[in-house]
Amino acid sequence: MTTPASPGAARDRIHEQVRTLAAGGAAEIDTAEGPVRVVSLLTRPDWSDGETGPILLLRDPSEFLDYFPRLAAAASRTTARWWPGAVTVEVSGSAEGLARSLYGQTPESAARTRTRCPDDPAVAAVLELSPTPLVQVGGQATETLVRLDDDGRWEILVEGTMSQRDLAERQGETIVFVCTGNTCRSPLAEALLRHRLSQVEAPAVRVVSAGLSAGYGSAASPESVDLARRAGADLDAHRSQPLTEDLLDSADRVMCMTRGHRDAILRHRPDVRDRVTLLDAAGYDIPDPIGGEMADYEACRLAIDRGLDRLMADLGLAPEPDDPPPGRS
Repeated sequence: MTTPASPGAARDRIHEQVRTLAAGGAAEIDTAEGPVRVVSLLTRPDWSDGETGPILLLRDPSEFLDYFPRLAAAASRTTARWWPGAVTVEVSGSAEGLARSLYGQTPESAARTRTRCPDDPAVAAVLELSPTPLVQVGGQATETLVRLDDDGRWEILVEGTMSQRDLAERQGETIVFVCTGNTCRSPLAEALLRHRLSQVEAPAVRVVSAGLSAGYGSAASPESVDLARRAGADLDAHRSQPLTEDLLDSADRVMCMTRGHRDAILRHRPDVRDRVTLLDAAGYDIPDPIGGEMADYEACRLAIDRGLDRLMADLGLAPEPDDPPPGRS
């Protein structure tokens, strides 16, 4: 079994790879799926073979239109919902825009260009530090390969780790529930909404939860798991995650548990004001039950359910709920 490198050794390895790439060489990056070979875009790799040629690597989904400015905004929105992730996108024609200025010109023989925004942390770290754009020129690909039209329509060419259902779900409306640690309130809201959606004829809706002070990998609280199970939902596999810029950018609705959560997001990102609301439609906070009695968790679940009643109505999937009881705070 291979012994994982120490953080210092891994950092040194990344810097060594970046120096190699800047000097015009090739770097081999170890990923969870096997080694990936990358070179700088400035080495002008051969793009003429769309089947086995290089794959343009993006640091961030927002770079997509820098390389393909002719594409409609719908195409960029489509890829932003998949990336970072295990999806390689193929577009017709050669890379243009920023890529053309770097090449000098792009070969006319390039009938297709493939690009992806990797979520592997080792590749992402090299991309972040590289002074030039990078392309993948070797390595096993387990990503799903998707052909993307100029107007955002897509079809799977090769199904990999992301299925047709996974991709379609991400193209639907994305709802992100936000609390503090992503172990009690927001995962319970996520599980309860997923269960409700499974009971109706609903369009694809992506439901996610995150925390403003959350780390990665913590399980949901036992009380929240129990409450979800009683409602027919499942929280056993939940693992916490922080609210990232990418998640915030992909969200159509960001539903916060308290005014403090909402205000913290808007201080950092006032541009998303029209998408950030409280789950409680009346504007009340849903208090954190962590450390409390089971009765506190029950009260939290009831408050979440009232908010989900309104949300389901807003989605056109349920009748308008009755007015909330007065006097809550």
